Amino acid sequence: MGAATIGSIRRGKRAIYRPLAKTAERRETTRNRDNLASVKRVYELSNGLVIRQDAAECIRPAIFKTNFEGHPYCTSGGTISLFYYKGLPYGLTCRHILGSGIERHSWANLVVVFGKELEGGSTVQAVHCPVECWGHAQDTDIVDLAIIKLGPQRLLSRYGDGLYVLDERTIVTSRIGDSLTAHGVLNEPTWIEGDGIAAAYSALAFKDRGNTLEDTTLRTAKIRLRREPNIRSLAGLSGGLIYNETQQGVAGIIMRGAIDGLDATLHYLNIAYALHGLRAVQDGTEVVDYNALPVDAIERP
Repeated sequence: MGAATIGSIRRGKRAIYRPLAKTAERRETTRNRDNLASVKRVYELSNGLVIRQDAAECIRPAIFKTNFEGHPYCTSGGTISLFYYKGLPYGLTCRHILGSGIERHSWANLVVVFGKELEGGSTVQAVHCPVECWGHAQDTDIVDLAIIKLGPQRLLSRYGDGLYVLDERTIVTSRIGDSLTAHGVLNEPTWIEGDGIAAAYSALAFKDRGNTLEDTTLRTAKIRLRREPNIRSLAGLSGGLIYNETQQGVAGIIMRGAIDGLDATLHYLNIAYALHGLRAVQDGTEVVDYNALPVDAIERP
């Protein structure tokens, strides 16, 4: 398949990770988190511990500090999905949420909010991104994955149960036709005023349509919207998560998507690939060999 190196040092043709700074099939919803009904499901983890968790609760908007008086925070859109993995807290998102050009943000200014108030949110301790890929990993969206180590530790209790526990029994690989829910924060109508935020948390129903032909690390999800949809853009969902309602587990991280007429399409990174990178970051491994993962057959409906 290929490999990825996480970080900033290039070593030939490799890629290294290192620190850089229940849903109805046709439902379309955009709401404040306070109005989203919690659906906590019961999971028995691989260590025998039984927990209850709701994937929707781990979603946060991507917010950055600014140097502008009167406007201390801003966003270019994007979502951060929060997880516990082997007892440590992480965020998964897309590198491109930083924006581009003169308006490009810095990971050092990222704030992971606890709730509606921006003041006092957790900052990041480190961000790990692939800097070079080769083999099967080359020219894939693996390079757009960003793994965030959260901190400081004393603030993490304020997230409560809002971090999804990643375990072999809480994640799944989707199959064609599975019912999915895309959780994220839409750009519109999210707004920031002072130290407050009104985020457009969304839970959108999709159907899995198999591997993406040009990038087998991705799967494709599609849905036909209502004739007069209340959502006209999927901007902001990057970094959100895909929950598989059929198999009841997290299936992936949203990388990109679009609406063409009434047809909405998302491409999401199989959670196995994200977890492979996360495991390497936690173990301090720089080079990630994606040949260790089985390649799904190219499926088409």
